Amino acid sequence: MRPELYIARRYLVARKSLGVIHAISTLSAIGMAVGTAALILILSVYNGFDRVIEESLSDLSPDVLVTPATGKFFVPSGPAFDALLNDPRVEQICSVVEEQVFVAYGGRQQLARAKGVDAVYEAESRLADHVVEGVFALHDGALPQAAVGVALAREMGIRPYFVEPLTLYYPRRGARIPVMGPTAALGSVKLHPAALVSLNATTDEELIVLPIDQMQHLLGLTDEVSGIELRLASNISVASHTHTPTASSASNQDGYTANQTGFNQNSDSANRTNSDQAVVSSSQTDSGNRTVSNSGQNASLSNNQTVSSPSNNRGLSSTRTGRKFLRELQELLGPDFLVQDRVQQQPALYKMMRYEKLAIYLILLFVVIIIASNIFGSLSMLSIAKRGDMETLRAMGANDRLVRRIFVWEGWLVSLIGLAAGLIVGVALSLAQQHYGFVKMPGGFFLQAYPVVLQPTDILWTALGVAAVGFAISLLAAPRHSSSTSASSTLR
Repeated sequence: MRPELYIARRYLVARKSLGVIHAISTLSAIGMAVGTAALILILSVYNGFDRVIEESLSDLSPDVLVTPATGKFFVPSGPAFDALLNDPRVEQICSVVEEQVFVAYGGRQQLARAKGVDAVYEAESRLADHVVEGVFALHDGALPQAAVGVALAREMGIRPYFVEPLTLYYPRRGARIPVMGPTAALGSVKLHPAALVSLNATTDEELIVLPIDQMQHLLGLTDEVSGIELRLASNISVASHTHTPTASSASNQDGYTANQTGFNQNSDSANRTNSDQAVVSSSQTDSGNRTVSNSGQNASLSNNQTVSSPSNNRGLSSTRTGRKFLRELQELLGPDFLVQDRVQQQPALYKMMRYEKLAIYLILLFVVIIIASNIFGSLSMLSIAKRGDMETLRAMGANDRLVRRIFVWEGWLVSLIGLAAGLIVGVALSLAQQHYGFVKMPGGFFLQAYPVVLQPTDILWTALGVAAVGFAISLLAAPRHSSSTSASSTLR
């Protein structure tokens, strides 16, 4: 053992004639332990709320979104999209049309973000888990219905099953203002509200989900869509899948049965019944055929996968296999399309969440710095009490660097003991709350207990931060003696 470490350890455990200094060192270690445990706990609670937000967003945002690089709409046809249908890594494919529309209901008007979705989305969407009133069903026989964000519904007085329908307006393409007034140049559709959904504050204030054929009729579209949403299979490793989908391999493999338009919409699908809606069935037959529908048009994929949500809520770009899939998909579709994962679809939100966590970490680390000031005081008192010992060491040949390292080690050992105890307590409390939920949420929240997610990176950064703070404080508190002072002291 190095001499400075041995002496520092002896000073740390010694109790004779150093009662006050020992008590201050003990309090300093306890303070560092409390600060470390607080860092672990608060970061883990933030991770829990972060996970809740991500899961609610994942129920609306797809794993991958394909949009046109220029313009708003496109027709998803051709061999590239046919190949995409046959990729076993893709669990679910939905066509959507999104646009800002004008909504009128009961004499009230409001702007909203309308999202037209196909039969696959209607059958398999996890929005049904966020219904606060009504039933998530976009068709009642041949009657089209809509799901409305709960905040928007309350502002406009919308309730499910009311007789009065919602009316959505949008300017007709290429229409001029007629003699009868500007309202005659607006296209409109009417739908009855079937459900109120709640995901987050922003979505609740603007979202309306309706059948895609109604949205296309409102916008004056035929087969065009604004995007293709992909849900990826969670039980297939992207890294182990060596086949890269190509247009040439997509022609007639895996039992694909569709016409050349692939994703083309059936503009007459407003007359369909519930039996016409194809779904991605989680109870598949032995042949493993998967059905993908887009407004009345079916396509079968030979695949043995089950419908389940991917575990990576942070986005595909955060993993190597995910980045590989995005790169292959972008190469397949070409420069005319944008391929975005969940993080790229909402970059501002995820960036804000990262900055919030960094701010929390820095604030708590500043609290640890304040707590560590006790180490500064205890080292200053210890250097005064041990001045005679230091002169003895100098007389035996020790230099100022060795003497200073003794006190640096002394202060750092105090902080490391507090760090170790804080990590044990913080990790234990976090795991207990994560698995058993001892601390309950107050009020009428949908969460019964505070959500906690313990991440190894939080433990690592907490350990590095607290250790660095302890070392810096010890370095500042260690005494500095010049050679001349030592020599004069020795002569006296």
